[in-house]
Amino acid sequence: MSFFFLRAYYFFSDIKLNFWIRVFLLVSGFFSFPQKIKKTILAQQSGDPEIGLLLTRGHYIFSKVNLDLEIENPWMIDAPSSEVDNCLHGFDWLNDLAALGNNKSQRLVKRWMNLWYDFHGNGNVASWGPEMTALRTINIAKNWVFVEKSLQSNVSFYFKTLKRQQFYLSRIEKKMTSGLAKARVLFALFLLCILYQESKGKTVKILVKFQANIRKSVRRDYGVRSRNPEELAEFFFLLSETLQQIEKLEWKLTNQLENLTLQRDNMIPILRGLRIGNGSLTRAHGGNVGNLEVLDKYLSLSGVNGPSLQSQNMGFERITAGRLTLIVDCGKPPKSLGSLRSHASMLSFELSTGQRPIFVNCGPGGAFGSAYQRYCRSTYAHNSCTLGNLSQMDYKIFSRRGRWTEEILERIPSTVTIDRKKTLEATWLNLSHNSFEDLYGFTHSRKLLLLNSGKIFTGTDSFKLTKNIRNDFETPQYFAAYFHLHPDVELWDHPRLRTIILRLKNGEHWIFETDFGEVRIEDSTYISYAISSPIDTKRIVVLSSELHLEAEIKWSLRRREIFSRNTRDADLVT
Repeated sequence: MSFFFLRAYYFFSDIKLNFWIRVFLLVSGFFSFPQKIKKTILAQQSGDPEIGLLLTRGHYIFSKVNLDLEIENPWMIDAPSSEVDNCLHGFDWLNDLAALGNNKSQRLVKRWMNLWYDFHGNGNVASWGPEMTALRTINIAKNWVFVEKSLQSNVSFYFKTLKRQQFYLSRIEKKMTSGLAKARVLFALFLLCILYQESKGKTVKILVKFQANIRKSVRRDYGVRSRNPEELAEFFFLLSETLQQIEKLEWKLTNQLENLTLQRDNMIPILRGLRIGNGSLTRAHGGNVGNLEVLDKYLSLSGVNGPSLQSQNMGFERITAGRLTLIVDCGKPPKSLGSLRSHASMLSFELSTGQRPIFVNCGPGGAFGSAYQRYCRSTYAHNSCTLGNLSQMDYKIFSRRGRWTEEILERIPSTVTIDRKKTLEATWLNLSHNSFEDLYGFTHSRKLLLLNSGKIFTGTDSFKLTKNIRNDFETPQYFAAYFHLHPDVELWDHPRLRTIILRLKNGEHWIFETDFGEVRIEDSTYISYAISSPIDTKRIVVLSSELHLEAEIKWSLRRREIFSRNTRDADLVT
């Protein structure tokens, strides 16, 4: 599908979207609205009471971004990103306030929901996008008991709002392409069917569409096209919650819906293979660590036992050795629409020992604005290599529709090689990609080796001229390898920076050493899932010697045996 065809498709999709927003407002006035709906908790609670407490104290924290504002009305906020906008208008904050559950949070919910209805209840393109409306519906539905208690006598206008949202979503889903957004829309319609106690036949029709969308969006042998682990986890949550509700309804899965359980079970080894030692998902291609509490719950409830997928897992390779867990991004980046959130992270890795991360990627920065998003998508934010100051891939503007500019990847590598071997002593990966070859003629090769004892991890990075190129670009003089440290890792550097000691909070010491390179310690950032601002941390940067036809650096990480072999993951008491 060509770039220009995709842009035309997006343009006409926008026209259809705005048309249906106008139509549903006109038609919805002819519907009668129920005054009672089924009171039940419809989905897994996922709120944070600490954030709920901060919200009641006047802080504005949406999508884990702390907005330092002096305003009374949250609907006057000029959001810095689409993530914050979706969280705000998708009522994600409702989960945090419901998790807190005190009188103060109820009063805040009443005020904010009344204000939203005044500003946006009668329709506003900025707050009635399909996915945003679906998220709002889901969050209201699963917190309905708390919402009804908060709104009290004013709850009747939200009956009307939910019915309007149901009408709009039922029409717009027919115009949507398969993917996570459509899955959320169909799941929202399923919850509304339960709330309004619709007929089983109508509910099953929605579930059949939901199942078909999952089949098109998640491949059994690969996962999701975007290669975003958190997106796959979201599909898993929606499927698990759907099956949980079917069980509560005491329905038997008919032939039409029997694949729902199989689809869920097929995702489990993939998800398990994308988790590092502390249970976090590897952070790649726009994904964060995921909601670990919900993930653990649904993995346990599934009753599916078995090993995690270790190789060719959605383009990732996983190696476990002793206490070490290594996950490496070895797949080609997605193309076209699949790359709207993708990162230039070829051959990057994340490493943990026990439940302690050591080397991590910076994470998704889109919630904090376009500058953070661009940086976090670049190779500089990953444990990989750049050619001079060049990121592995570039971005081009795909769409300026609405408030947010969207960019897709270009200069994607045509060749990626993976050779995995294991002996009694070690497991290693021989990897390469040619992202830089078409413009500069160089191919990046990386060899990663872990001793099966889990005490030594070594790597060799090299750039070799594999194609003679004539252009007007200045040829880079070196390449650089980046190693981003988790904020909990304390760094003690040797004066000559050939030996660097990494100290973990549980007392483990790891020694990082290099050959054939100049070493620097630089500031870095870490986007935390739980904290509402980026965290300052450090990164080790190794620069190669002068790059002519070929250059190479070697590095290693070895465990320093100065403590008991019975290491624990708890913090040491000092």
